Amino acid sequence: MIINFSNLMFITLNIMSTLYMISANCWINCFLAMEINLFFFIPMIFSPNLFNMEMIMKYFIIQVTSSIMILLCILYYKNFIFNLILIILMNFCLLMKLGSVPFHYWYIEISNIISWKMFFMLSTWQKLGPMMILLYNFNEYIMIFSIIMNSTIGMLGGLNQISLKKIMSFSSINHLSWIIASSMISEIMMMIYIFTYTMMMFFIMMKFEQMNLINIFQLFFFKKKMMIMISFFIYFMSLGGLPPLMGFIPKWLTINKLMENKFILVSVILIMSSLINLYYYFKIVYYMNLNKNYKINFFIEYNFKFSFYLFNYLIMTNLSYLLIYMFYY
Repeated sequence: MIINFSNLMFITLNIMSTLYMISANCWINCFLAMEINLFFFIPMIFSPNLFNMEMIMKYFIIQVTSSIMILLCILYYKNFIFNLILIILMNFCLLMKLGSVPFHYWYIEISNIISWKMFFMLSTWQKLGPMMILLYNFNEYIMIFSIIMNSTIGMLGGLNQISLKKIMSFSSINHLSWIIASSMISEIMMMIYIFTYTMMMFFIMMKFEQMNLINIFQLFFFKKKMMIMISFFIYFMSLGGLPPLMGFIPKWLTINKLMENKFILVSVILIMSSLINLYYYFKIVYYMNLNKNYKINFFIEYNFKFSFYLFNYLIMTNLSYLLIYMFYY
């Protein structure tokens, strides 16, 4: 994606529409903000490639179809006898927008063709608005079903993949189950988890974009440096929730509250899915270490790049995250 005035305008309006969607106190305003967000996101992922245009059309049709169903649910909510049916239908439509299982196929296909920058936007920022709307009116049984399905498909789908984008897509589906689980606890807990996940994804996507990595076997051939190896190890272990890294505390808080509310089966499934996710995160780091052509230098010169890596490590640890823990409790 080339940074120019039009892209800057689309990004700005996309962010503003999401913020308006979050702060709106009317269903119609939420729907309008959702559609504005959609129409300003499509030009950012647009590509003249024929296959890409086909995938973008599928994305457009799926999003518009779910939006129409949400609008019908909003309009007929007060005049319909069985309001529970409309709530369930609206929940499924919002889950479709989020790329949740069993509506996740479009998300996997779209993620595989767009750039890492747009993949980051699709996996983090684009999920914020529908998740907030889902908080306003959700069915607990649908949420539990979605948590179990997302964690199961997210942990099993990435095991036999060689495409880094597909691996990260299934990882995002697994993290969506954690986001939904945290939303059942409180809105603050959900925002903490989304913020943490966004931070972790930002550093990983930035490195993938910088190195132009697409396939897992490319990790074997690129020139390795010690700082890059340590960076990837910390990023992926933090994404997997390994203590004492940044991704551990929101998962621990979520599990703690789920156990207090007697969601024992959901907690066990989420923990097992995180362990399987850690396996294929380790697989990525393993492929990076197969060809050991880097040297360990114990005399590190202080420069801007070293400061940048050090800043990343400090963020990925829980030292700076203790403030969030104190605020939540």
